[in-house]
Amino acid sequence: MPADSPTPGNATGTCAGIPVPGDGSVGWHRETTAPGNALLETCALGETKARDEELHWFGAAFGPYAQRLRTADDGPGSYHGDAGTDRHSAWASAACGAGPRALFTANDTEYAAPPRGYLRTALRAFVERAARRHGCTDLKLPS
Repeated sequence: MPADSPTPGNATGTCAGIPVPGDGSVGWHRETTAPGNALLETCALGETKARDEELHWFGAAFGPYAQRLRTADDGPGSYHGDAGTDRHSAWASAACGAGPRALFTANDTEYAAPPRGYLRTALRAFVERAARRHGCTDLKLPS
């Protein structure tokens, strides 16, 4: 486990409150602080068993960063619309002031084998905390 990456249960920043799969696959987290005014926030959950790899990655983008990540089409890996899912990602959005809608993302890496529905559940926990910190409303989650 990287020296700067504590166990998931000890998260105090952007990873706080995100559930981990019950299969024991997640052994560490890396997170940004959660001040409530950052334009980018991230959380990575990883494992130490095989190669110390990231398994799941969460991101929150606000203002111009959210606008830049939006896509005009529904292709693989795109964030089109207010909320959605594809094979390895899920995304949500919220109104956070007068600018573009904030974009919240959850992605599995090629090393993850999460239980069915994990991304939606974990994304919801990540989004609800981030949206509350930033005073966002009109939360749109994938169905």
